[in-house]
Amino acid sequence: MVRPAAAARQKGVLGLDTVALRIGFIMYLHSDHTLGLPDVMLTTWIMGRKEPLTIERIPAAIRRAQMSAGKQEAKSNC
Repeated sequence: MVRPAAAARQKGVLGLDTVALRIGFIMYLHSDHTLGLPDVMLTTWIMGRKEPLTIERIPAAIRRAQMSAGKQEAKSNC
């Protein structure tokens, strides 16, 4: 994830600056979605990330968005 984002940034995709990465999303807890997580955390820090990196599972992210929209009762089935 970090290397493709850095390559895209070098080609002008400003939104994929690895140093500016603040949040990551994991769709589900399978190895094909989580094995690169240590690389994302360490490499972005080595490259100069100063802010904490938040990792969310998609159900938690949906719940947080619903809560911030005033739907405090929102729940996830996951």
